[in-house]
Amino acid sequence: MCNNQILYQSKQGCVSYCAGCGHIQLIFGTVAVFFKPPQFQNFCDYMLHFFPNYDPNDNCKKIWIPISQNHSSFILNGAETDELRQLLQAALKRYNLRQIIGQCQLCQN
Repeated sequence: MCNNQILYQSKQGCVSYCAGCGHIQLIFGTVAVFFKPPQFQNFCDYMLHFFPNYDPNDNCKKIWIPISQNHSSFILNGAETDELRQLLQAALKRYNLRQIIGQCQLCQN
């Protein structure tokens, strides 16, 4: 059983991390996705650096965001896409900080 700790939470979702199994869980809207850390990093890099920008005032759900190898996708509007990016950016910063702190603690032992 996972003991998830929330990295960041927004109105639409949250990102959590389980130190026991190492998985990262993204919940956004009604979708939950489990990532291994490298997959999460790749998804964040894609969303934050390569995915095109959309008008946050566009309320039409027409933006398809692939989330896994098994042909699953988020289907979002502009505002939701913007919120997902903000959620991922904050969660990734906190995850990376946790990793740095963990490495420092290992060095002290």
